[in-house]
Amino acid sequence: MVAFGRNISDHSDLYVTTDGLLLADVSKNFRKVCIENYGLDPAHYCSSPGLSWDGLLKKTGVEPELLTDKDMLIFIRDFKQRERGRRRRRRNL
Repeated sequence: MVAFGRNISDHSDLYVTTDGLLLADVSKNFRKVCIENYGLDPAHYCSSPGLSWDGLLKKTGVEPELLTDKDMLIFIRDFKQRERGRRRRRRNL
């Protein structure tokens, strides 16, 4: 059995090349599937949660309503502040 290369650098180069090609193939296929099934291009999104949210809204046909109730906005703001405090306390433990 003949080994590829003579040192660790050759093996590292092979790994990086193979990994890059596999990632490109997976990304290309994921983009194709998203465009075919949802009509959404993942390349236009910064994160998968944004893509998922738009896919959900598109498939269900639901139009989210704008929050105009002052009490609801205050509730959401206070909830976010409480969550930030919990995360800080957990990090400091």
